[in-house]
Amino acid sequence: ALLEHLLRVKLAHWERSTRELAARALGVVGKRDRDWTRTTALPFLLDRALSPALETRHGAVVGAAEALLALTPEGGSGNAERRSDGVVDGALAERVVTLVRDVEKARLYRGKGGETMRAATCRFVECLAMSGQPLDRGPGPATGPKSLRSAILASMEESLRHPSSDVRDAATSALGAFAEAYMCGSSPEKGAERLVATLAATAEGDPNPAARRG
Repeated sequence: ALLEHLLRVKLAHWERSTRELAARALGVVGKRDRDWTRTTALPFLLDRALSPALETRHGAVVGAAEALLALTPEGGSGNAERRSDGVVDGALAERVVTLVRDVEKARLYRGKGGETMRAATCRFVECLAMSGQPLDRGPGPATGPKSLRSAILASMEESLRHPSSDVRDAATSALGAFAEAYMCGSSPEKGAERLVATLAATAEGDPNPAARRG
């Protein structure tokens, strides 16, 4: 009953801080019933993640993020590139790893609530990485310029340039978790070098103050 109340009521609350608190509560309590979290909560939240109502879609994204953490085995997930399994599989896995792309395609970063949704998707990416869910469960190549990894990385780099410090801070946390999970495979030094070089160039030469801070 408590989980259902968090899922269906509190995650759609009018106040942002209440939705975020409900999401964290779902992540904690959801560990006690991982089957319910996987088969009921996560699909329900993904269905609502593109809702026209800001309160609904924001609550759904942050709730889905914490649900992924609830499904993560105790003791951490390890490097996602070296895992053959994930916390979810099949069609559900594809919906999970393509959520950020779908939010962007729906242009939910624009207009009312765009800043809120950016911070929410950053938290989702952070939890996705911490869960160790492999990105090759989605469509397209596992690596390369057209891969999901590249698309999500580009999204986080864009959020690092955002005027809002809340978004930049969320993107910073997401980028750290993402790099550890998805950029430390067979050649971790090369992956890290490319990312650090890109960020250093932005910090040194970008005329945008928000971008340099990010």
